[in-house]
Amino acid sequence: MVIVVVTVGITESVMARYRMDRVPKFVLTAFALAFFATIVTLEFI
Repeated sequence: MVIVVVTVGITESVMARYRMDRVPKFVLTAFALAFFATIVTLEFI
């Protein structure tokens, strides 16, 4: 749990430094990775 919290904190800190025109690309990439992880997880259930 601590690793997840630290990872999210670092990600938020890095994202805050980017210009706003790059943020939608990162949000779309994060959504795609989360969707893929969900599909992979459902395969094993």
